[in-house]
Amino acid sequence: TNIQQARINRELAEVTLEETRNQLRQIIETAHNDASAAAKSYQAALKQVAALQESNRVNDQRYEVGAINFTEYQVSRNNLNQAENDLVRSKFEYIFRLKIVEFYLGIPITL
Repeated sequence: TNIQQARINRELAEVTLEETRNQLRQIIETAHNDASAAAKSYQAALKQVAALQESNRVNDQRYEVGAINFTEYQVSRNNLNQAENDLVRSKFEYIFRLKIVEFYLGIPITL
């Protein structure tokens, strides 16, 4: 019975090892997908800031000649500021997600 119990324990350990490997694989895949999504979010934020900078440039000129009022001008500036904040947030989210992937690849974490 001791031999049978040892075999059962070994098989249980092998199943546990396989489950752990699968969990680790899932964690790594999730980290990779998160990093990929963060990269896309960062690229979108870059494009949004560029578009709003151009829009704000035009609105600066329109405000100077009186084509828009101060409220419209301020809304334009606020939109640009919000986009710039989103850009910074998405940049650091992307860096963080990359560092997680690097950790799982065994690359030492550096800042």
